[in-house]
Amino acid sequence: MTAVLQHAARVASDIIKQFAFCQQLSRVDNPTRDARENGLRHISSTRPRGSN
Repeated sequence: MTAVLQHAARVASDIIKQFAFCQQLSRVDNPTRDARENGLRHISSTRPRGSN
């Protein structure tokens, strides 16, 4: 049973590493998406309270 758990933990950490790597790649690939997300964040922070 512990071997199964260890294997599952190893697989999960591999998936997490791959996901983080893909996110780094997409961030390098797509700076405009980051700018758009920052712009949306800025707009939502300047919107008056209680409008959502």
